[in-house]
Amino acid sequence: MKNLVKIAVLSFVVLIACSSASTESEDNGSWYVTIKGKVGFPQQGQIVIQELKSNTTAGWQDTIKLKSNYTFAKKIKLTEPGYYRINFYNTQVINLIVDRSDIEVNVDGNNPQGFSEIIGSRDIDIISNAQKMLRATETMPEVAKLNEEFATAQRAGNEAKMLELQQTYMKLDKVNKDKVAAYLKEQAPSLAVVNLLQNNSLDADEYFDLYLSVADKLRTSWGSYSHAKTFIEKVD
Repeated sequence: MKNLVKIAVLSFVVLIACSSASTESEDNGSWYVTIKGKVGFPQQGQIVIQELKSNTTAGWQDTIKLKSNYTFAKKIKLTEPGYYRINFYNTQVINLIVDRSDIEVNVDGNNPQGFSEIIGSRDIDIISNAQKMLRATETMPEVAKLNEEFATAQRAGNEAKMLELQQTYMKLDKVNKDKVAAYLKEQAPSLAVVNLLQNNSLDADEYFDLYLSVADKLRTSWGSYSHAKTFIEKVD
């Protein structure tokens, strides 16, 4: 038996981001960020951090040395916010957006689905909040009732009723999507927002004013950054 609708699970290239903390800056516009953390169950092999380019291919990479107390700290130099991946022993992989804040990454290290914790991130909150709002429709009591009525109409072959219920659902869903659009529109330039929109979390045609607003902010504040340029080009 099919439900009235299926709520898509957001598919993100990255899940985490960080910003707004003190970092070391240089006169040429670059800055340093420290990624630190702890591995609960170290394995044989290496911990590797690598930058991911716009096409998700690996760029710069380096190894991270684990101390005897199972902690690590890696200072990296940035010239723009970017997507990064930390691979723990080819076993557990953590995807990040690194901006201007130091962040902490704690993992088990011995299981692909093992414990992981990211501390010090503004953008993870943006992604998490947007995801919760987008999924809110499916947990509404009204939608549960609609799904029951839809199943009944489907068994009876009542296509007119099915269409009516679908339209009712879409109205409820749009209320939540409008809230997400307003929430993202008020955010400062962020790769988290870029990532959400690039993954079509909100339909680009229906919410094109949001895409334009984000592109304008990026053009003003992040015009020289490669990921911003890619987004702006797609919107333009």
